[in-house]
Amino acid sequence: MKNIALIGYGVVGHGVADLLSRNADIIAKRAGEPIRLKRILTARPRTDDPRQELLTLNEDDVFGDCGVSVVVECVNDLEAAYRYCRRSLLAGKHYVTSNKNLIATYGMELTELADHNGVALMFEASVAAGIPVLRPLYKCLSSNHVTEVMGIVNGTTNYILTQMKREGRSFADALKRAQELGYAETDPSADVLGFDACRKLAILLSIAFGRYVRYGDIPTEGVTTVTASDIALAERLGYSIKLIAMGKLTPSDRVYARVSPLLIPHDHLLASVEDVFNAVSISADMAGDVLFYGRGAGAAPSASSIVGDVIDIVTNGRYNDPIWREDYRPLLPVDENVGALFVRTSPSEREKLLKLFPEGTAADEGGELGFITPPGPEAELREALRTSGVQSDATWRVFF
Repeated sequence: MKNIALIGYGVVGHGVADLLSRNADIIAKRAGEPIRLKRILTARPRTDDPRQELLTLNEDDVFGDCGVSVVVECVNDLEAAYRYCRRSLLAGKHYVTSNKNLIATYGMELTELADHNGVALMFEASVAAGIPVLRPLYKCLSSNHVTEVMGIVNGTTNYILTQMKREGRSFADALKRAQELGYAETDPSADVLGFDACRKLAILLSIAFGRYVRYGDIPTEGVTTVTASDIALAERLGYSIKLIAMGKLTPSDRVYARVSPLLIPHDHLLASVEDVFNAVSISADMAGDVLFYGRGAGAAPSASSIVGDVIDIVTNGRYNDPIWREDYRPLLPVDENVGALFVRTSPSEREKLLKLFPEGTAADEGGELGFITPPGPEAELREALRTSGVQSDATWRVFF
């Protein structure tokens, strides 16, 4: 019998407790022994909960209990999660978290602390919830040289962009709908400004490329300025607009990383990922292109990954992936990227754009013009547009 404690009893915490009870038989079979939830640390008293006897407000009931070998944490607060994690690792208890902010901010420090104390720090649910991507990346693809990671890793913004595409909604209307359905928080800033996706990308790239990528170094742009016109024009040109988190190794062994709206061609796999679904594409030298797809948020998907981590700890004992063993990897300035640009402007600018970029493509929609430049160094393309006098309302990057 393996005893675990749960910290945080919100939506995801409830999902973990429910899964441990619902699938107890199969979990015990996979783990080789029963896994029992012994304690639940919660922030407020609950008198009507069916698990009342497990609830506690006292941290010592978790960290001071020698019978608890694994601590599962499901809280949103960064500093609280950091304190819980350190205390758990110092107490010689394995730690499983779903907190992406914790791992993106303190991952290297906490991994080293876990190693020093002979315990595991696991965080599969911190990226894309129920989609198993981190474990396959550092285990199944461990013999590969990974060259690129690219994905849709925020369900809220993907739902918003899908609504703008399908229904022609404005950003504000699509966000309101997402909030009504519970897909977006009352304060949606972390999602719509790209910060959530940025932290997830930092974790993915740190594992993929074997050196710590600081999320604060990743240029990040959200979707708040994407309009229904941008999406309609992109569709006419054969593209969908998605908030893409991506990173790739350059021939000089530097990393180019970015989170921003990107025009994806309709025949690309990521273009068909809609609503709240997530997908991560990984390119490797031996395995080729591998796609992971599924629900990137929610109680049940997150609980699936969290309990999977617990089973991995029980069956393998101490196990930490060799990430964050080296200092951080500096990123390539975004202006050095080679790509194409999409420009939304007035139809009166068509001739000026075609003179500047004879190989560009254009489409009209609702009295506006969408124009795609030929590929080139991004800084040079933007400078050419600036000095040409073209009056543009928006400029987005194009995947090619």
